[in-house]
Amino acid sequence: MGEPVAKSEPESFASLNLYQKLARITGEVGAIKKGGTNREQGYGFIEYAAVAGELRGLFAKYGVVIVPRMQQGIKQSRSQVTSARGAVGNYLLVDMYFTVTNADNPEDKFTVSWTGEALDYGDKATNKAATSALKYYLMRQFNISEKGEDADEHTPEPAVTRVPEDSAPKASATKAASDKQKGLIASLALEAGKDNAWIDNVMQKTRTSADASAVIDQLQALKDKDGINQERVWK
Repeated sequence: MGEPVAKSEPESFASLNLYQKLARITGEVGAIKKGGTNREQGYGFIEYAAVAGELRGLFAKYGVVIVPRMQQGIKQSRSQVTSARGAVGNYLLVDMYFTVTNADNPEDKFTVSWTGEALDYGDKATNKAATSALKYYLMRQFNISEKGEDADEHTPEPAVTRVPEDSAPKASATKAASDKQKGLIASLALEAGKDNAWIDNVMQKTRTSADASAVIDQLQALKDKDGINQERVWK
């Protein structure tokens, strides 16, 4: 009889530091298909469940834990949005904090903050914003991207802001987009027939006051073209 075959011990990753573990996870993340389809406009998108499902096993394999923490409710930015049909919704901007920890050495950790945005006409705005923040943080951390996210892919046409100067905040290439601007974007987008997924995507890309003004101009031009009756009020 031959010699018994010795069982090989499973590879241990306990000696790796947190950044080494994250690098290995990034290298092992496979391509994630756009399994979600927007029902109104028909475009595909990567679902949060697909991102979490791809990473869950790798986190367990390498011993990485992510602990989320949400900004206090009184510090969250929340505004009401009214649709063309009179439905009242909530637009929410919330900061999430994610502590990424090496399970084999809990002192080896770091914390990052990420902003989540959501628009909802029920009671799910907070949950949607939290999911949005986690999804996009994970996608950026592990280099998971989808077509349409590259800032160089499109060059918006120059436009003149039509909001009265005495009531609208001035556009700035360095100042962050204000809640008033984002609320107006959401209102105009709904008037133009855009759905929540489209609005969420635009909000993620609208960082500065100048960005917001450009989006408002384009939506206003679309409204004028289609003859949509929309009262524009900065509150």
